[in-house]
Amino acid sequence: MKIENKDMLLYSMNKAIEEARKAMEDTDKNEKEVYYRVGSALHWIVDCFDRVREVKIKISSEDEKYRMALHAANNALKHRPELLKLHKRTGGTRFPMRFPCHFLASYYAWESIDAVSLNYEKQKEAYRSLMQGRDIRLTFDNAKNMIEAYFEQDK
Repeated sequence: MKIENKDMLLYSMNKAIEEARKAMEDTDKNEKEVYYRVGSALHWIVDCFDRVREVKIKISSEDEKYRMALHAANNALKHRPELLKLHKRTGGTRFPMRFPCHFLASYYAWESIDAVSLNYEKQKEAYRSLMQGRDIRLTFDNAKNMIEAYFEQDK
């Protein structure tokens, strides 16, 4: 079996990641916009990982743990009414002005999902160890690189 729509999937994932990155870096964006963009990027990343599994490409154990962590976030966002949001602005000071370069140490990090009930505890554990409290942009970059490498194997 082969992933027939790789170009469309990669385009959608990359566009969603770029839009999430822009929303997180724009200090004028409201929380609802960041929530939407992070959720959209997460959806496309998980969908791409699911396609890798569907065509039986061997995922390394380390990457599988990362995939499970991403699924935990996606499942919490989609299915758990007790979840308020998965992101929080961390560090740095926000100024009411814009600067031409980024030098503030402010970023969006993954929130805790400890109070959220999920069907798969292993996914939740993977989320805690690999994502919770970490920069969302770095998570998206890591996932993007993994997926692109696996899609390359599907020839």
